[in-house]
Amino acid sequence: MNTVSVALSIGPSIGPRLNLSPQMRQSIQVLQMPLADLKLLLENELTANPLLEEVRAGRPAGFDDVDGSGEWLRDVLTQKPVSLGEHLLRQLGLLSISRRQLAIGREIIGNLNEDGYLCRTIAEIAEDCGVKLSEAESVLSLVQAFDPSGVACRDLRECLLIQLKSKNFHLAEHLLKEYLHELETKKFKVISVRLKVSEQDVHRAVEEIRRLDPKPGRQFSQTRSVTIVPEVEIYRRKRKYEVRLNHDEFPELKINAHYRELLAAADTQEETKRYLKEKMRAALDLMRALQERRKTVKRLARLVADAQEEFFEQGPSCLKALTFQKVAEALEVHKSTVWRAAAGKFVATPQGTYELKFFFSPSLPHGGGGYSVRSVQARLQEIVRHEDRSKPLSDQKIVTLLGTQGFPVSRRTVTKYRKKLRLQSSYLRKA
Repeated sequence: MNTVSVALSIGPSIGPRLNLSPQMRQSIQVLQMPLADLKLLLENELTANPLLEEVRAGRPAGFDDVDGSGEWLRDVLTQKPVSLGEHLLRQLGLLSISRRQLAIGREIIGNLNEDGYLCRTIAEIAEDCGVKLSEAESVLSLVQAFDPSGVACRDLRECLLIQLKSKNFHLAEHLLKEYLHELETKKFKVISVRLKVSEQDVHRAVEEIRRLDPKPGRQFSQTRSVTIVPEVEIYRRKRKYEVRLNHDEFPELKINAHYRELLAAADTQEETKRYLKEKMRAALDLMRALQERRKTVKRLARLVADAQEEFFEQGPSCLKALTFQKVAEALEVHKSTVWRAAAGKFVATPQGTYELKFFFSPSLPHGGGGYSVRSVQARLQEIVRHEDRSKPLSDQKIVTLLGTQGFPVSRRTVTKYRKKLRLQSSYLRKA
């Protein structure tokens, strides 16, 4: 087994608990980078390493020679900011914790909305990860200690309390815990009497609360925009869905012929040879890591193409359940490899451009015909969108309708998904 293959199956931890070689670290780094970041890395390497050279024309032999002329979808904006997820994952990678805790941490981070709040219950995350609730809550506490302060919280009160704790403002913290109603109704005098503090101190504490950030994740989704370029395409060819990589966005690399000859020459000075050998090793390691990345991403896209034919034909309501563990077993790699390959990589499909990670979603309770949670949520949105606003459907009627369409779910599940999608109750939806 070569060095890169080992790196792609070792597991999620890249901290000091594992003694990874520089080649393994680079392989992991190259695999998990979004395309825009990878292109920047390659540009820097081409500048820094004289042995590396860009192939100006043609494709390397044996590398994805699928013929086709499909257009690559592209939303060109300005530059790619570091996302909240990337920022948090980098901090998670610095912790000396177990592989299982890292997996829980990634699941928590993957379920934050753009404001930085947890959009699923910690109990659901614990169930998905197959761990006890107490263990998931312990990892949640670790993530909540990350920058930006107040991230990964379940509600506004918890978000603000964590920020106050880091600033050591005890009075403001106490007000949020015990006097939230009085704060909302501006009964500052009542608070000062009950706590036996001056009204001026209460006002100071209120000012401290006002300075806090109620949406800590938003600083990572400012209008510094993102350039979305698909790294892979899934397209229909006759009766089958095919997969091909986007060659246009990758500089192809090769070893410079002049320096290769210089390294092999008998009269080259030893000091120069040592330098060239070092650069040669670095160049080959990078080229191997790139090839392994392409291979892994393409294999993953191939599996998605096979699993999601109904989605490509009919849209999100037909998205099949697919888990990182199931795909990892099919590809014979570690689950963390699949997660790294799916995160931040976009795929052009007949239904539009999606992050590869989009296609991973747990199944509905009790099987649900193999459909994913996302599929029933998409169908729920469609039902509400097209209902008669003078007679909106109750959750129970939606349950019945979904059942006739092949989505066996409970009323409790429908209510939970409706709230997650921020759809009002039938009473409030009535026109």
